[in-house]
Amino acid sequence: MQRRRHHRLWICALVAPLAIVLGIPAIIASWSGELYRMDAVIESQRGKEQSLFGSAYSSQDVPLKMGRILRDGPELLVIGSSRTLDMRSEFFRPEFSFYNGGRLASDVWVMRQALQNLPADRLPKHLLIGLDQYNFNAGSSKYHPDDITEQVVKEKFAPAEQGWERFGDVWPSVAKDLIKGKIHAPTDHGYRSVGLAAKMQASGFRNDGSYRYGGIIDHPPAERSASKRMEDAFDRIEDSEESFEHGDHLNLHALEEVGRLLDWCKERGIKVTAYFPPFAPSVIGAMRNPPHHYQYLDTLYPQVSRIFTEKGLRLFDFTQVPGSTDEQFIDGFHPSERIAGTILLKMAEEDPVAGEISDAERLRMLLSQSQDPLVLVP
Repeated sequence: MQRRRHHRLWICALVAPLAIVLGIPAIIASWSGELYRMDAVIESQRGKEQSLFGSAYSSQDVPLKMGRILRDGPELLVIGSSRTLDMRSEFFRPEFSFYNGGRLASDVWVMRQALQNLPADRLPKHLLIGLDQYNFNAGSSKYHPDDITEQVVKEKFAPAEQGWERFGDVWPSVAKDLIKGKIHAPTDHGYRSVGLAAKMQASGFRNDGSYRYGGIIDHPPAERSASKRMEDAFDRIEDSEESFEHGDHLNLHALEEVGRLLDWCKERGIKVTAYFPPFAPSVIGAMRNPPHHYQYLDTLYPQVSRIFTEKGLRLFDFTQVPGSTDEQFIDGFHPSERIAGTILLKMAEEDPVAGEISDAERLRMLLSQSQDPLVLVP
């Protein structure tokens, strides 16, 4: 009996540390929603209760966005990279069902493939496209149509991992952040939240698909440091990396893909408005100042806008927004709601298609009433 008791104690001594190492992260991951089921997240964001989905340890943007579009079939769809995510439903006419599909198709080569994954009855009537400048930079974009195989597209739009299937990937990160003291009590922000980023920072995707940068906008304007937010972009410029690769000419295959995308939309009666998203003033200034490492920008708008013009469409160039300041940007290349509202109003005033979908009167009111350099809609 004594020997058995010692044996049990020995086993407990071995198992207890493992139980702590796995058990506490498991509890936190489960409580926070990091072990979410995507179908449940999608259904919660379709309801009237405002919710945030913000995972700290995975990027499941494509399954979220595709899942919402497949279920709801919004009449008005925003598509592009994370630089389109500050387009809010409140900016558009309420008679159109709206969804911000930003990050569903971050590259020009995958936009048409994303739309082709939708049944005919889920295609939008209006498409607002954000075309990132660096998608056309031959120094960073290696797009070639022969590379877009059926397998590549299948992997791009693969279903999300579900629930506890993700625990093996999540728990080391949770344990590490626990040790570093990064995990703390949830923030009281009034949203139903799923994911640690949503619970702790109030950062994540809203019901309309736009993104809330709680870690930035929840600080009073006087306590925000625009110069610090620009540092990452300046580092990328210096190192010629991550969307800021140096380049002196355009990827012609990317130009051709834009033409194919526009033709595909026209054949299906989809109205298109498109724009180049803005960079923060100090960042685009650094890109254009000597030594001029981004010469591809000099010919970009003339080349791409010609494709739109030939098809009777309008492309807006907001690479640099006159009168804007660094304080109005989330970081060096992500515009805030204020900038998004400003450029959408400009499009609505100059383009009949954009004017048809935008709530210009409300945009003017929001821009005049808000004193926050980043936020338009409370």
